[in-house]
Amino acid sequence: RKLYPDRLLIEITEREPFAIWQKDGKLLVVATDGTPIQDLNDQRFNDLPFVVGQGANARVGEFLKIVESAGDLRTRIRAGVLIGERRWTLKMTTGLDVKLPENDPEAAIAQFARVARESRLLDKDLVSIDLRVPGRMYARLTEEASAVRAEAFARFKKKGGQT
Repeated sequence: RKLYPDRLLIEITEREPFAIWQKDGKLLVVATDGTPIQDLNDQRFNDLPFVVGQGANARVGEFLKIVESAGDLRTRIRAGVLIGERRWTLKMTTGLDVKLPENDPEAAIAQFARVARESRLLDKDLVSIDLRVPGRMYARLTEEASAVRAEAFARFKKKGGQT
């Protein structure tokens, strides 16, 4: 601010890096309130939470609650993608997409973590898990796994449905 006749007043607000936000292919380091601080241009911020999408920078806290609800799976969550500024899809380190519901995503991811642990879901040939329908979990197989399953089903039908 310019103070007449011959002075300037400069105020600096230091912001702590809180997360990495990807928007339109550009990576930015953001503060706790979602304010962009700087472009991501060095490796020292690589351990920060990673969010993607319009408005995701302002909702990093919400994403972190979801990650915390994932229990022992939290280390396998690579990023959170905000879809339509209303719900999250988690990108896992295995390449699996976990589509969360708009309402109560923490409960959905906690349920998924329990089932994944019991059934070893992250070791299966899956492309995505859809948790958007309450009480349901839909899994989509990779193309290769789907072809193998279809072939096995065809052999099963050929034998008359008996094993």
